Amino acid sequence: MVESQAKRFVKHTGIYAIGNIARQLTGFIMLPIYTRYLTPADYGVVGLLIFSLSLIEIIFGARMGQAMPKFYHAEQNQESRSEIIATAWVLTTSISLITCIILMVNGEGISLFLFDTSQFTLAVTLFCINLVTMGMENYGLIYLRIREMPILFVSIGIIKLIIQVALNIYLVIIQELGVLGVVLSSVIASSLFALGLSLFTLHHTRLRFKVEKAKELIIFSWPLWLAGFAALYIGSSNRYYIGHIVSLDNVGFFELASKFSQILMVLIWVPIMQYWEVERFKYYDAAQPAPAIYRDMHKVICIFLISASLAIVLFSKPAIIIMADSAFHEAYKAVVWLVFASLIECMTMYTNFSFQAASRTKIIRNNNYITAFIVTILYLMLIPVMGFVGAAMALCLARLMQFYLAYMASKKIYDMQLDIKSIFYLISCSFIVVIISDQIVIHNIIYETVFRITVYLLSLLWLWFFIKRDVVLYELAMRILVHLPLVGKIAR
Repeated sequence: MVESQAKRFVKHTGIYAIGNIARQLTGFIMLPIYTRYLTPADYGVVGLLIFSLSLIEIIFGARMGQAMPKFYHAEQNQESRSEIIATAWVLTTSISLITCIILMVNGEGISLFLFDTSQFTLAVTLFCINLVTMGMENYGLIYLRIREMPILFVSIGIIKLIIQVALNIYLVIIQELGVLGVVLSSVIASSLFALGLSLFTLHHTRLRFKVEKAKELIIFSWPLWLAGFAALYIGSSNRYYIGHIVSLDNVGFFELASKFSQILMVLIWVPIMQYWEVERFKYYDAAQPAPAIYRDMHKVICIFLISASLAIVLFSKPAIIIMADSAFHEAYKAVVWLVFASLIECMTMYTNFSFQAASRTKIIRNNNYITAFIVTILYLMLIPVMGFVGAAMALCLARLMQFYLAYMASKKIYDMQLDIKSIFYLISCSFIVVIISDQIVIHNIIYETVFRITVYLLSLLWLWFFIKRDVVLYELAMRILVHLPLVGKIAR
């Protein structure tokens, strides 16, 4: 990674991080409100609604987000590139709209299936609208990233954050609508931004549809849809199992714990990938493999992920105690397993580039279905015994197996020569540190926070010594750090 690449990496990932955090921060800002104005069971209902919509979105939503950057950069002129974006938008929006109408007609049946009651029929029916609007919104954001417009990207994220928080406060607190208030705020905000981003995108690309390009997009994407179905099942079906085997209260605990694991995705992984998933295809050449940049990027990303994972797990317990009602406090027990599951999932997604670049996406699908089978067995074994914590443990173990399968297969397709041994040494040591820290009981919240800050600072020092031992990694770290605003000023 040369100096200019390091500078662009810091600039773009930093801006995307702000925008992505702003877009995803609503759930965290609202935690003190959700955990006081919603019961654990209500919070579990919200979690099951999100899982169900995500499941339907993957199967019937015709999402092509991963295909768009690949085929966009493969085209040589702007006219053809615009056709790729517009075709994907038309295809996805049309299919999503048809699916949405079918689901809305069957809202009562869906409510009965998910919750054994028709009480949530209206919430289910309204939430289906997000199937259309979220796809439109996401395509607009992808187009902004492809066009390298990070400032507009972050501005949209901040504005949406403000609108969603205001809607949540009005509908959940003032109007006391409970689950329906959460659903309404999500639908209204998503609809507004879907409309605005779609108008912006189609203004630049024009509304058009090319059958041959649609075929290319579908051929590339359909194995990823099947893989995505399995991936969602792996990560989210636990809500369904927990709700039917244990209770909706346990679903609420799991949902709260999962909010902390999502920080890793929102704060580190997604901002980096919003820059890197567009860039990475520029360096791929099957005829002349040059894996150095992929190996080096992997090291840097993993260091960020591990540092963030330590912080999230160590501070999740005091954060939950401070932010949430006492009825939710035991949720912290699942955080460590869910955060490290997310960390390993990120590594798997990075490894999957080998299959995407070589257009061997069926391997991703097969890997996900094997993992889905494994996690089902683990869910059925651990959830009846350990409830929501057992579900978190099962997910972590399944993610570990998933990474192993992906890594071994990727070496045969396109070997990025990743330094897995060193990375897993760091992960293992970090996991041991947080497990030991959780065993130390301190009843005073201030003393416990100070203790965890001390443990985290010592962990960062240990990570820094590890980085200094690796010459390449140290040079990369310094090259990136010098472009961070505060560190850059100190260095200069």
